[in-house]
Amino acid sequence: MCEINKIVRQFLDNQKIDFLTRKVEQETRDKRKNYAQLLQKIKDTEFNNELLLQAKNKLDEATIKAESKFKPEAEIKYDLNEWFAKIVSQVKPNVTSHPAKFTNPKIKDVSTFLFYGESQNDGYLKTGNVDLDVKIDVSGNSATNTLIFEFYHLLNTNLSNGNRLINYFESDSAQLIEFINKINSMKSNGELDKQIVSIVPSYTDNEIRIYCD
Repeated sequence: MCEINKIVRQFLDNQKIDFLTRKVEQETRDKRKNYAQLLQKIKDTEFNNELLLQAKNKLDEATIKAESKFKPEAEIKYDLNEWFAKIVSQVKPNVTSHPAKFTNPKIKDVSTFLFYGESQNDGYLKTGNVDLDVKIDVSGNSATNTLIFEFYHLLNTNLSNGNRLINYFESDSAQLIEFINKINSMKSNGELDKQIVSIVPSYTDNEIRIYCD
């Protein structure tokens, strides 16, 4: 199994675990709160340990029930073929250094641009004078934001040779082509490749770029 295959599958497995954990925590919030409150009363000599045991059993039962309820959804949501199909058909991220939606969330069809500026010792807090580890952001719409950020983090994954996954799209890596060809549900591999490569220029160039749909 090639490294890309392992990295992508591990990434989706981690996303699935995180998704399931959040769903279970939401589903069992009240019982977890009740159990935590009972734990605080343990120091009380008159505290009924039987109540604590009952609360713990109810929490355990609710957790198992919630996991069973949401696991099928998590399996489908982060299935390799299903996830990439959604990436191709739904994700149209804007990779930018200055997200317009940060100041006006109602803005639609925003062009992507990057501006890093130049460092100047002039005392101003401005682009170029702030040394940031992450200099870019992504924006989309509320319906696809989760997919966009997942996709962004996947592309930014470091490989064993020091490259990031997105660099493999720039170089038409044989490993990447082999991996895409193995995604059986993708009938048009070129569409997947085009969708991701279209992000590369705005992601890698150190200059202002405007991209309009």
